[in-house]
Formats: sequence, C-alpha cells, structure tokens
Amino acid sequence: LWLQKATTKNNNAKILLGEMYENGYGMTKDWRNERKAFDLYNQAATDGDGNGLYKLALCYFKGIGTIRDEQKGVENLKKAASTENIDAKVEYGLALEKGIYGLTPDLESSFQYIYDAAIEGNKKAIDQMFKYEQYNNINIPILKFYIKKQSVLAIWRQQLN
Repeated sequence: LWLQKATTKNNNAKILLGEMYENGYGMTKDWRNERKAFDLYNQAATDGDGNGLYKLALCYFKGIGTIRDEQKGVENLKKAASTENIDAKVEYGLALEKGIYGLTPDLESSFQYIYDAAIEGNKKAIDQMFKYEQYNNINIPILKFYIKKQSVLAIWRQQLN
C-alpha cells in the first residue's frame, strides 16, 4: 500500500516509506534500503516538500544512502528551514549559532529561526530560548506565553483526572 502511494505525488507516503527503509521496519536494515530511503526523500525534496528536504539534509550529514556531504546537507537544511518544517528551523538555527557544517556563526539569524520554532511550540526551540534569556539577561515574551499555556494545560489535565 505504501509503495503504491509512494509512486504517486504523495510526498508524505514517500517520506513514511523512506523512514521504513531507513530504519529497517519490516525489512532488513542495510545500505541498499538506506539508498532507497535516500531516493524517496530526494523525490519529495525535488517537489519542494519541507519534510523531504529535512530528511535529505540529515542523510547528507550522516551519510545515509549516500556519501556524507555537509555542503549539500546545509543547502537542503536551509531550504527546509525556509518551509514550515519546524525541526529544520531548529537545526538550522542551532547550526548558525554554533557555526557548524561550515556555516559562519550568525546569532541574529540563529535566534530568528529558533524563535519561529518556539512560537510553534517546539520543545527544543523553547529550551533554547530559555538559555538565550538566561545567559543574555533578556526578556523573551514567547516564554511567558508558553509557560502560561503549559500551566493552563496542566490544570485542565488535572481536572480531567
């Protein structure tokens, strides 16, 4: 079924099937299946799919189904971060902050990518925002909003139990 859907323009099916190949779900985890995963992610990325671009970037960084290539990894990660892919925004923001993968450190851009992901509720991004606030002695309004939202959710969950 997934193979049939993946042969169409259904990028979600391509990515899910790619994850199955990459992680060995229901099949042998080997380089042949990693290559199939890489090809499926590449097809989705070619269509401009943010998840496909992100998965392809990770393949290039880790050498999954292809030779490691940080430059291609960064290119795809940057493209994925410019889509609505929250994980890509966080990873690209952290890469900019640390100056890894051959990137020149850019704290302003790093902050913006991570801030955008924090607004969407990404825990890793929110944790990073707390670090920024703590180490730089600044006030980041999204954090107070998030804390308030989390406490309201906690009270609501308590009332349900």
